[in-house]
Amino acid sequence: MKAIPFVILNGRILPASSLDLEENTRQRPAIGIFETMLWEKEKIFLMDAHFQRLEQGLSRIGLGRDQAWSKPQILDDIHRLLSLGGNPDPARIRLHVFRSAEQSDRGQYSLEAWSLDPGETGWNARGYRLGWELAPARTTPWSGFKFSPDPDWEPLERRRREMGWDDIIRCDESGITETPKANIFLIEGDRLITPPLSVGCVHGLMRAWLNQTLKTKGWEVKESPVSLERLLGAEAIFLTNAVRRIQWVEWVGPHLFPSAPVRRIHDLVLADREQD
Repeated sequence: MKAIPFVILNGRILPASSLDLEENTRQRPAIGIFETMLWEKEKIFLMDAHFQRLEQGLSRIGLGRDQAWSKPQILDDIHRLLSLGGNPDPARIRLHVFRSAEQSDRGQYSLEAWSLDPGETGWNARGYRLGWELAPARTTPWSGFKFSPDPDWEPLERRRREMGWDDIIRCDESGITETPKANIFLIEGDRLITPPLSVGCVHGLMRAWLNQTLKTKGWEVKESPVSLERLLGAEAIFLTNAVRRIQWVEWVGPHLFPSAPVRRIHDLVLADREQD
């Protein structure tokens, strides 16, 4: 993944080096909502769902709708930004809408982009390696969205980096929630289990799309609280997000998980899409 060295701030193209932006959006001090999107085959994957979630999140934090970040304007800005990086496809796009001042209901927006290798959005032949960490329960009105600032995630990210894990599972007394980057699924035979939104996980768009798609193909998908013991006893585990879609988890701590059950799910819902 390679960053395009420009950003768009409120419609203006600026060198990325001219802005003091934290790499992790959750660590930025301005109150806001952000969306991380996949640009593939010259369009945004799950575009309508991204903008719907963005508007819902902005309503939660008291930022009204503004034509400055309307869908047509943002799509035009994405095209302009990608052209500065040689029009990479696929690409990772991050849209951040944030409050102009502490008490203001007006917002600003920024757009950033990274070129991706096609392999970064497909099947991960090397399984992810995860650990876990206890953290306070997240049941705020914002918890279903990607919001800034989010200080709860920094200790998890620091722990992940220290241990060299690909990602880290957030747990509390009631069980697992998610990771800083993805929702989590367990495979138990012909049934999939994922923690419910009520435990504080992000309302993941790939999570929702996968739930709906698999149900049309005869799979049982159940939202249920998941203990760490149940997670470690699963047949297989995978993560989902809108950019990397389905990622096989090879091990959690000392527990190993096979790839075949996850590959079955991946090929059932994504193989044709990736060949288009």
